[in-house]
Amino acid sequence: MKITDVRAYTVLGRSIFVRVTTDDGITGIGECSPMQVQSGVIQQFVNGMLRPICVGQNPLEIDKLYHAMYYRPYKLGVMGAHLSAIAGVDIALWDILGKVTGLPIHTLLGGCYRDKVRMYASLGGGGGRHPPQPARPPAALVADRAGPLDVRRWRPWPSTSTSLGSPNTPSPPFRTRSTSPPTP
Repeated sequence: MKITDVRAYTVLGRSIFVRVTTDDGITGIGECSPMQVQSGVIQQFVNGMLRPICVGQNPLEIDKLYHAMYYRPYKLGVMGAHLSAIAGVDIALWDILGKVTGLPIHTLLGGCYRDKVRMYASLGGGGGRHPPQPARPPAALVADRAGPLDVRRWRPWPSTSTSLGSPNTPSPPFRTRSTSPPTP
């Protein structure tokens, strides 16, 4: 079995997925870090740098491919986009191995650690909304005890007359955790 293609795709403008295809028709999907999605750097790194390293190689030799993806382009920097791009390809390779062996990835990686995973809801980023607006939908999650809720609150930036170096001035936005429903 050989890798025939490696491609990165932006989905909904906020996620980067990598698809690795093989000559046997098996396809693996992996997700890169969502950082720097809009810049196109991660997609270009996957499509331009990692694709030539992987095409023609055995997708089941995950460790060998990881080291090749890490060390061959090391002069471009081994932080940030480089590691995010490798992560997407690496996950896709594990997906292929799971499909070939018929085993879930958690089994291939050593087994299940928990039988249940507590759900977690996160709300933040704002998106131009007023703070009470994003807080309304998760109230039902908290009421149903679906899991912890992470709410990011915003404070106005300090004025120019305020010392930016003051230890008493929080850096906006800061995070708080709440398990009770927000008040309307």
